[in-house]
Amino acid sequence: MATRRKQKRRKRIRIADRFTVVGISTVAGILIVAVLILTHQEQQIYSANSARDQELQAESEKESERTKEIEELKEKIKTDEYIEEIAIEKLGLVPKDEIIFEEEN
Repeated sequence: MATRRKQKRRKRIRIADRFTVVGISTVAGILIVAVLILTHQEQQIYSANSARDQELQAESEKESERTKEIEELKEKIKTDEYIEEIAIEKLGLVPKDEIIFEEEN
């Protein structure tokens, strides 16, 4: 009779051990799936940020070029040649040493 009790007890322990193993395996599986899902989401976020970073880098380079062109234009505007060029083109002025010939109609 004592052996039957021991056998029943061992059987209960085996069943409990099985439930423990199944429970732990289930929790581990759920954690693995959760980690995989989070990793995939992080990968997508990283890809989107990487693309945005490249766009911003290209935009920054364009703005740097534009800034350089503006600085060059600011220096050019200060020259007498530029002032004379604008006076001739926009205002129709004539340099001191030129003579204007007009056609008579």
